[in-house]
Amino acid sequence: MVIAGLRWREQGAEGVVLRLPGGATMKRLVALIDGRLGFGRNLLLHDFEPAPHSEVGLVPSESDFVRTHGGRMLELGLAPGSPTLKALRDAAAQPDPPGVDLRFS
Repeated sequence: MVIAGLRWREQGAEGVVLRLPGGATMKRLVALIDGRLGFGRNLLLHDFEPAPHSEVGLVPSESDFVRTHGGRMLELGLAPGSPTLKALRDAAAQPDPPGVDLRFS
C-alpha cells in the first residue's frame, strides 16, 4: 500500500516511532491489515519514492516484535490480539480518524 510521506524513525533508547496518517488512509489501512494479516499474508507499506525509513513490512506473528533492516525497512510482527492493531482499529472507527504515532521499544 502506498502511503504518501510514510516515514519511521529511531529515537535511541525510546525505540522506533512510526507515524501513520488519519482520514481515509487510516480506514483503508486497517481494512487491508485485517484482510491480509488476518489470513496469514504480509503487507508492505511504502512511500511513492524509495527513501531512507520509508518502508514498513507488516507480518502476522504469534507475538508482537519490531526489527529494523538497515535504514530502509521497519518490520513489524503483529499478533491477532496486538495492542498495536487495537490502537489502529480504534483510530479507524472514529468518524474522522486521527493520525497515529506508534512507538516500539
